[in-house]
Amino acid sequence: DRGEYEKVVRGRGPRRSLDMPYQWGWPRLMQGWPTLYGHTATIADLDGNGDLEVQLSNIANYFYVWQHDGAFYPGYPRNPLYITLPTDPPSDVNWVSTAAVETAAMGDIDGDGGNEYVYGCGIGYLCVYGPSGPMDGFPWLLDTALFSGVPALVDLDGIEGDEIVINTYDYFDGFPQNDPQVHVYYPDHSEMAGWPKHTGRRCQSSPAVGDLDGDGVPEIVIGCESTSSGPGQIFAWHADGSPVTGYPITGLFSVNSTPTIADIDGDTLQEVIIRVKFQDSTTNGVYVFDHQGQIKPGFPAPVSSGHPDGACAVGDIDGDGDLEIAFGSIEAVDLGRVYAWHHDGTPVAGFPQLVGATWVDGSVAMGDVSGDGLPDIVATTNGVSGDPGHVVAFDYQGNMVAEFPLFPDPGDQFTSMECTPTVLDVDGDGDIEIFATDWENKVYAWDTPGIVSEYPCWPSLKFGPHRTGCRATEPDPEPPNASPQPSAKVNRFELLDPYPNPFNSSVMLPFTLSHSARAVLKVYDVLGRLVAETDLGMLEAGQHRHLLDGRHFSSGIYICQLEANEMTASRKVALLK
Repeated sequence: DRGEYEKVVRGRGPRRSLDMPYQWGWPRLMQGWPTLYGHTATIADLDGNGDLEVQLSNIANYFYVWQHDGAFYPGYPRNPLYITLPTDPPSDVNWVSTAAVETAAMGDIDGDGGNEYVYGCGIGYLCVYGPSGPMDGFPWLLDTALFSGVPALVDLDGIEGDEIVINTYDYFDGFPQNDPQVHVYYPDHSEMAGWPKHTGRRCQSSPAVGDLDGDGVPEIVIGCESTSSGPGQIFAWHADGSPVTGYPITGLFSVNSTPTIADIDGDTLQEVIIRVKFQDSTTNGVYVFDHQGQIKPGFPAPVSSGHPDGACAVGDIDGDGDLEIAFGSIEAVDLGRVYAWHHDGTPVAGFPQLVGATWVDGSVAMGDVSGDGLPDIVATTNGVSGDPGHVVAFDYQGNMVAEFPLFPDPGDQFTSMECTPTVLDVDGDGDIEIFATDWENKVYAWDTPGIVSEYPCWPSLKFGPHRTGCRATEPDPEPPNASPQPSAKVNRFELLDPYPNPFNSSVMLPFTLSHSARAVLKVYDVLGRLVAETDLGMLEAGQHRHLLDGRHFSSGIYICQLEANEMTASRKVALLK
């Protein structure tokens, strides 16, 4: 109900989401001040043991790694870094600024089969941390107060190990390094042949890496600002550093948004998707450029106001086999919106939707948080005094997902959630968690009834932990812990193993029908009392599944009984809260 949504979101005063439980072990509080401003959680398997770790650094340069249950990973957190300024006498400083974007990428940069976190911090260091601490030769001081974007880690030269693709620039006037560049680094600090590239103007965008021309080797794409010396541009280079034909695209206002790369129209070639505005046009919107820099038919898709840093997410939110594009905007006052378009640029029915705040802080993500198996669009917002930031989620029709919006703890003073949410199954139990941060230095995780979707999702900033901005370039094309699939047998009536089991909020019940039938699911407690009954309707023969919502059940053992064609099948499940 939109009226109820307006009342919940726009109502003033502290509030907390009581019906969506926190993930076990969360939220967690980080040290240091300033705090989390534009930082997104990097969630992936650091040590190769099959479990996922959660990593974040903050503006004060504290570096944290947690296990999925919120316990510290051994050897972490790490204390802030300092640099020595050539004053008289020399002084050690920890230069911090809210302009720093210190979200990490994770990949194998030395080719040893293990993973490392890579990020640039605002005092000028390039940092690399592995399971046991800093890699030899890191942190590496690039230059004092030299800022960088979010790196992408990808194998560009065909030799084992990911290269570090990162842009550097001076955010403040008066510092000596004033030559904005895009680098492709090896772990020994050398650069791949043909690099760096000099952009001439500061790039607050971050690099995306994808194969634009279909030759099997990825290209690097990034945007730069407009200044008195020239307009904003979108650059694209081949791996050898030569420019892609048709690029750079020029005549733009500042391009701070990070590109997204995807085959949006199914022609097997990747396109560049980005929010920009041409200086000779009145249209501010999301553009789709092909591999030769030409605007694809149906675009731009107009937005009422832009977002200086937001990137687009791409996934199949309606399950029709085509990809949709989602984007979050900024518009005062309390007019920030979440937009969604089909692959041809037409708006998805039900969008755009107001988020009850001025900013959609960060980029949007896509993942199933409702339990229907389809990816939902998840976004975070800014907060002001008495009106906290929050997490919103919309389904493919633009409806707010049940139990949303989600709010930080009422005691938090600084509630803006300036991050891109990360939406995936962190603990391998089959349901989806949402990770988000606020300015209070808190890392939140909510345990949703969503499941690992069979449809393309967009789980985090620049898609995945390698931060390539391209699904096809990431080594793991979708989030980990894919849900088990029902048995291929369709010649028998069977209720298959539930997953996850035990469960703490919802459990998936896969089953097969040998003939079309009306199916009914009944749930009994251990005393034989009926606690729930659901008519699943007329179903065709074949494989099916039903998500049982157990959030309103008490902890204990339950019997799930499926009835169809005068036959019954039962399975036992355990609910742990």
